[in-house]
Amino acid sequence: MNPVRIQAQPRTSGGSRGAMSLRAAGRTPAMLYGAGEANLPFSLDTRDFLRVMRTPHVAFEIEVDGRTVPVALREMQFDRLGDLLQHVDFQRDPNGDVGRRLIEKAHAAEAKRKKMVQAAIEHHAFEEAQRKAAEAAAASAAAAASPGSAAAAAPGAAAPAAGAAGAAGAAAPAAAPAKEGGKEKPAK
Repeated sequence: MNPVRIQAQPRTSGGSRGAMSLRAAGRTPAMLYGAGEANLPFSLDTRDFLRVMRTPHVAFEIEVDGRTVPVALREMQFDRLGDLLQHVDFQRDPNGDVGRRLIEKAHAAEAKRKKMVQAAIEHHAFEEAQRKAAEAAAASAAAAASPGSAAAAAPGAAAPAAGAAGAAGAAAPAAAPAKEGGKEKPAK
């Protein structure tokens, strides 16, 4: 893929006032770092740059003072609402390695994000299935306990289970005497 060439102008005024005047003129302050060279402050046309950013590009070239430098986009800073471009950072990329690594890193992050979303969907489906199973169990238990149900119509079937549970529950306190202060106390 051919690199996209971005026209830029060197920046002489620094600081927030200089950046504000550039933004008012429709330009965005930017900085070029890396490759053991001095940092290069420059500005670029905001509309042209955002138009380029709407299309997927791997490689960029910045042309400043007639000199073309291969670069990789490092960071774009927007205002607090995320609407207006405030600043752009580029990194020198003489061999194309930085851009390729950044793209690989972005693809890995996207794959990780997709994996996390899939895990969240599966977890939600599992919880939903458990909730429905618990509701079904509660509904069947409520139906069995209601006076007009089939279990109430056949008292012989439900009575032995209730009788056995009731007998076991009543016998439990008498069979296990309570301890008080390390001494056994007879059940009342």
